[in-house]
Amino acid sequence: MGGAGRDGASVLIVASNRDAMETLGFWFEQEGFDVLGCPGPADVHAACLRPDASACPLAVDADLVVLDLSPERIEPVGRAVRRGLIERYAGWGLPLLVLAGPDDAGAVSERSPGVEILAMTDRADVVWAATRLLSDP
Repeated sequence: MGGAGRDGASVLIVASNRDAMETLGFWFEQEGFDVLGCPGPADVHAACLRPDASACPLAVDADLVVLDLSPERIEPVGRAVRRGLIERYAGWGLPLLVLAGPDDAGAVSERSPGVEILAMTDRADVVWAATRLLSDP
């Protein structure tokens, strides 16, 4: 994946489902973003979820993280892993767009700066939310 970059912006897509990764990557590439991809951790014991773990090297290179936790698209990943991912990415201070179901809405405060939880509907909504997060100060 990779593209010309919308004003040089890059997006890290974290999705365990290959089809979801490809679809989201295509949407962002069509909008001119550079796209990075990661399947995310398999379980709550993954090294990247440990409290002492350093920031993800892919996330460090990204301007925005899109975390796909849509119930219809994720492999059976435990709630603890989903919450851990949201908390971890939100803690790094990067803009974070979570594509999620209703059970993930409480994982971060709705007042968390730079975090938006969106019930994914279509390409336009996802790209609009991502663009808005990038433009917030």
